[in-house]
Amino acid sequence: SILIEDNSSKDENPRLFKIQAGKDNNLVNLTGGMEETTVVVSEDYSTDLELAMQGEQQLSVAKDLSSITLRLPTSSSEVIGLYYFFFKHIASAGVPIKEIISTTNEATFIVHNDDVNAAFSTINTIKRAT
Repeated sequence: SILIEDNSSKDENPRLFKIQAGKDNNLVNLTGGMEETTVVVSEDYSTDLELAMQGEQQLSVAKDLSSITLRLPTSSSEVIGLYYFFFKHIASAGVPIKEIISTTNEATFIVHNDDVNAAFSTINTIKRAT
């Protein structure tokens, strides 16, 4: 699930981290931008997130999504155009990316469930070719 809300209560966001307790191998991501905050959580957290965000203005909610996470080498932050390389191939396969989440050594692509096989196949082809 993805929940997007406005930043009117930015000070309230730390409460979202409480929903992580006790659930392993699930995705929880909070990204604060200039005008909005995006929260990406695994389906197991949907109810917890809805309860935590009661009273907040929701701009949109998306469900039926899948994530593909790539573990990147520690030197990946020095590679020019690394994300472009993935975006180009995924776009060529006709797969819309709903969201991208990155850390220094991980890249997670959020796509619709209907597109996950094509996205995974494309990423696998890229990995084998390199």
